[in-house]
Amino acid sequence: TGHGDCVQGRCMCGAGYFGADCSITVEQVDSRSFSLPATTWKYFQWAGEDRAKLEVISASPVQVYTRRGDVPSQSFYNSLSQGTNVVVYVDKAVSGEYVAIFNPDFDNPVNVKLKSQEKSSSSSLPVTFWICIGIAAILTISTVINIVYCLSKPKHKSKSKSQKE
Repeated sequence: TGHGDCVQGRCMCGAGYFGADCSITVEQVDSRSFSLPATTWKYFQWAGEDRAKLEVISASPVQVYTRRGDVPSQSFYNSLSQGTNVVVYVDKAVSGEYVAIFNPDFDNPVNVKLKSQEKSSSSSLPVTFWICIGIAAILTISTVINIVYCLSKPKHKSKSKSQKE
């Protein structure tokens, strides 16, 4: 294809090209719409600094593959999701994250809409999680205080009937 060099029967692809014959090009992930012909792949790489949520919306089911460090294929991938509304998380910090979208339909193209949303790399756990942690901490402290109080409280011995007479 002219995008790499053959070394001992194996292609060594130039920058920006992938695959056994160096024919695969990769685009940057961004929000867009496109038509994906029948049995065709489209490849993306996350170029942001942080995590991103990538939503793939289509009228017909598609297959969404991810792979760290290289483009995914049906044989080599880290994750596979299928459907008409697929959400994947990509992370550049993990040595480059690649996403491939495949139209498995043999006859019909599929219209695909990508929604890309960058997420902060800092921990962004839901507020309800932190509320639950706070409540658990309060209950734990309350229980410890009650135990300490009960253990430190002087014990009163009740006299038996024979001792009272």
